[in-house]
Amino acid sequence: MAYGRALAFRLSYTALILLAVYAFFGHFWITNILVTAVVVTGFLYVIGDLWVLPRFGRWVTAFTDVLLAGLIIWATELVLVGFGLLPALILTSALLIGATGFFFHLLAEKNILHDPRAGEKT
Repeated sequence: MAYGRALAFRLSYTALILLAVYAFFGHFWITNILVTAVVVTGFLYVIGDLWVLPRFGRWVTAFTDVLLAGLIIWATELVLVGFGLLPALILTSALLIGATGFFFHLLAEKNILHDPRAGEKT
């Protein structure tokens, strides 16, 4: 249950960031934004949250999130729409996702992944 809430929260803020940045910089289809958000969330959750975070901490995970988000956004949009994506769009989205991810990890450690009934992390 805790992982489902964490994943839903991560998907929500990733989709909102992508929607805001894409709406500000250009005109993109909402389906492309949602597909990109799902792909980015899946990879960042599995690689960043489940593998990098327990081993290296929040700072390394945030840096990894920026790099992976940029690469995944570029690759996903390349498959969906071709070479129509501005580098500034990729960089802005990746930096916002990485910065938000750092604060997400703080929140997740205290509120989402901690079960107060059991007294331990789930």
